[in-house]
Amino acid sequence: MVNIREYQARDRERLEECTLELQEFEYVLEPDRIVGAAIAARNVEDLVATVAQERAQIFVVEVDGDVVGFVCVCIEHREDLYFSTLTDYGYVSDLVVLSSHRGQGYGTALLQRAEEYARQHGMTALKIQVLARNPQAISVYQHAGFRPYELSLLKSLD
Repeated sequence: MVNIREYQARDRERLEECTLELQEFEYVLEPDRIVGAAIAARNVEDLVATVAQERAQIFVVEVDGDVVGFVCVCIEHREDLYFSTLTDYGYVSDLVVLSSHRGQGYGTALLQRAEEYARQHGMTALKIQVLARNPQAISVYQHAGFRPYELSLLKSLD
């Protein structure tokens, strides 16, 4: 049975495991990524603090009672974006599904739940960031209706 629900404190360890797997995957794509349990714990701690302090929510996907992925969606208000009318939007800060459960629609379902949350808070746009070297994630996001918006370029100086 599959269930998407709000994060509970008992989910923390599984979120750390998901984050660790994602960081290790991203490290293969971009070696500046920091890996290890300490960074995973810090990321989850930051997400939980964001939920407690701001308009944000973490949703987890459970399969047969086991958390296999999550999404964190924040409601952003950026007064400093004077060059754009897009100052209020939902922002997906984190999205991960364990590799053992990818390709089954769980990421898309989590994105849909994030979109519902953003709409419930009056948002008309949803943003997400992705590593350029992660075509699988890019494909999932584009299939879910996201389009390229901004492009960040990097040049190593070593």
